[in-house]
Amino acid sequence: MGLKDKLRPSIRTWLILLVMVALIPVVLFSIYAIGQVSERDEQSMLRELRRRTQGVALILNGRLEAASVTLNTLAQSDAAALGDERGLYDFSGRMLKQTPSYRAITLVDAEGHMAFHTSMPYGSPTFSPFAP
Repeated sequence: MGLKDKLRPSIRTWLILLVMVALIPVVLFSIYAIGQVSERDEQSMLRELRRRTQGVALILNGRLEAASVTLNTLAQSDAAALGDERGLYDFSGRMLKQTPSYRAITLVDAEGHMAFHTSMPYGSPTFSPFAP
């Protein structure tokens, strides 16, 4: 056996090299496929998040619109025009019964003094609207 025979790779070495070369496209394709699946999942998640956010925004917009209509109705009532706090308190209570999604209506003047809070009896001491 000469030096040339010792340096020549064995069949086992050739087979290992052949398998490794054959696996390179499989590995590259796998990396590409995983990246595509990941990107598709991310896009799907973003679409779902947008859909849910738009749904919540529509619900919130509806509630804000209903609250605005309720408060405008109170502001245009005869009791508000006359400055009748007791009448406005009673009217607010009736409005709350018609709209059970609201818990209370509070009347606060420009200086921050609370005139009434419908969850408390009329005339009872009120708390500062800025208190925790």
